[in-house]
Amino acid sequence: EKINPNKSDLNNIVTILKNQPDIENSYVMANYVFFADIANAKWMTAHFQEGPEGDSIDNYITRENWKDWEIFLSNINSKPMDRHYLNHVIPDYLIYNPKLFHHESLKVLTDPTNSEIPENFELLYKSPYSGITAYKINHNG
Repeated sequence: EKINPNKSDLNNIVTILKNQPDIENSYVMANYVFFADIANAKWMTAHFQEGPEGDSIDNYITRENWKDWEIFLSNINSKPMDRHYLNHVIPDYLIYNPKLFHHESLKVLTDPTNSEIPENFELLYKSPYSGITAYKINHNG
């Protein structure tokens, strides 16, 4: 039987997310809502083009150097929506599905052994079919 890599990756990542403690109160940063929605998690919209090229991954996930309009678009397209930017959410999980137009500095996320990936990023999934990766972001220390 031929495997559909996209469906397989989706199913594998969703299964992993569903088994994470307190997933329904956790934020997943990803460019597609499907992962968070099916796992019943919260979703932070990201297109991996926001902020300056070459910025650190930590600055990217905290949206430290994003332009105001980039934060606004992320907030209004996230679930739940945070139109007035009241929550200043930092994601608990990051799902990176590489695209040609993404910042070069973020493409290192496809390689879990890359030294530029913060130490608090725990690899949960690396696709055997594509460059997609899923990380848990450990915030306690």
